[in-house]
Amino acid sequence: MLALRASHPGAASAFIGRYIEHVKRVVVRVMNVDPEVEDIVHEIFLDALRSIDRLKDPEALKMWLTSIALFKARRVLRSRRRRSWLRITAPDELNRFASAGGGSDVAEAMRCTYLVLNDLPTDERIAFALRFLDGMELAEIAAVCRTSVATIKRSIEVSVGIRRAP
Repeated sequence: MLALRASHPGAASAFIGRYIEHVKRVVVRVMNVDPEVEDIVHEIFLDALRSIDRLKDPEALKMWLTSIALFKARRVLRSRRRRSWLRITAPDELNRFASAGGGSDVAEAMRCTYLVLNDLPTDERIAFALRFLDGMELAEIAAVCRTSVATIKRSIEVSVGIRRAP
């Protein structure tokens, strides 16, 4: 982190190389396979590099970067929802990202999952994707979303259709 702040040659490349797969995974889990993922990831790293001086705790670097990714994905999803052109990824595009061992069953499961996720409000979609697709713990989701565990629990409950009795 000190090397990034000092604009050390190669520090930005090393930073991106270390975290790019994590950021891509988070963005794809939240947004689905999307032709803009590469551009979004690029913007996330630009935002992170521009604001590296705001990070106080070097141990929180990965969580901080995940937060930037989530807020960028949220902005894109909300913008798309306002313009009503969220699209469903074609199955042939999903097949490119399905694991080699999973084949078309994995692609079909992903397609069905994102059909449901596309109808959820953005915050519920993010909470669901991070919990059930990425396997993050509730406290970790709350930290990267900068909200409480109770809020994340409520978002997940809404996303899976659980209603509490009044």
